[in-house]
Amino acid sequence: MKMVRFIEEINGIRAVACLLVLAVHVSAGVYYQQGGWDGFTLWVNQLARFGTPVFAVISGFILFHQVKVKGFRLWSFIRSRIHKIVIPYLIWSMVYLIILKYGYQVDHFVSWKHWAMMMASGRAFYHLYFVAVVIQFYLIFPLLQRLLCSTGAWWVGVMMALTLNLIFLTVDPSLWAGSWGEMIDSARKSLFPAWMFYFMLGGLFSHHWDRIRAWLGTKGGWFPVMAVPVLIGGMMEYQIKGLYGPARPMNLFNTPILLLAGIGAHLRWGDRWSGVKRGLMALGNFSFGIYLVHPIIIMLMMETLSPRIWSPVFLPLLYVVVLALTVGLIQLVRCLPFHQYLLTVPRRKIPRATSPVSRQAFRKDSASA
Repeated sequence: MKMVRFIEEINGIRAVACLLVLAVHVSAGVYYQQGGWDGFTLWVNQLARFGTPVFAVISGFILFHQVKVKGFRLWSFIRSRIHKIVIPYLIWSMVYLIILKYGYQVDHFVSWKHWAMMMASGRAFYHLYFVAVVIQFYLIFPLLQRLLCSTGAWWVGVMMALTLNLIFLTVDPSLWAGSWGEMIDSARKSLFPAWMFYFMLGGLFSHHWDRIRAWLGTKGGWFPVMAVPVLIGGMMEYQIKGLYGPARPMNLFNTPILLLAGIGAHLRWGDRWSGVKRGLMALGNFSFGIYLVHPIIIMLMMETLSPRIWSPVFLPLLYVVVLALTVGLIQLVRCLPFHQYLLTVPRRKIPRATSPVSRQAFRKDSASA
């Protein structure tokens, strides 16, 4: 069986997750400029919050898949993660802290201890907490890839992660950790236990990828329909319980369904919508860069555009403009010296199918991945 490094379906899902995160923050911009929620903006904001847990699953999938393809070398892993994730995270955290200090008179440089806590917890800006969670995952990944070496170990590990993750999200930490529990509760979404199941689920998908892909490609054509009740349930949940964040307990059960539905949709309709597919592949490669820099574009637009423009009526247009300007900013950054330390944009790895024969060969080769 030939192993491949690039999997179109996963890159496409990563792009969709990135677009959902962008929708959360653009809709939040409308909320702040209007001084409250309206029905449409709230609907967009809450349903788009599926994006972050999907990002976590994709992060786990990619890392465990790389180990399957290339093996694991500790020092190579450390160098790669520092270069591709840690250094860009530290640089952009400093960029946002400087913007807050000189643009909004919010100074977090009050002491070395305070600065170190901000960087470690991902609180330099509102979206960076998830990168801090990913880095926490990297710290335990060398151990995980050694322990999870069989199908049985994978299922035990995922069930344990699901149980612990659910407990962490539903039990008040102050009940078992006192004053420390209050600190944990305030930083809950930036701690790895709030996301551990998603990373492990990604690894489980990687471990069984051949069978998952084959099943969805032949018998799972109906699976995209399963996304409908999940989305309806998400709407009912925020209407009954109020606003929720991406680390809500129900996402532990909704996310696997949405992932299988997305993969099934890609396999079923990807070739029919080739233009959309190519766009998702490009956005998937840009996803980490988009995640890091898009708040800068939103801030600039909020400072320069009239609040009347930040209206629910213009939300789709605002979204498209933010996405286009963000991609433009990424391309500009890539022209700078040492840009590889600022943003990680992988090289395009999509084979070009120039004839029906080559397309058939590519699909056959991908199916064996």
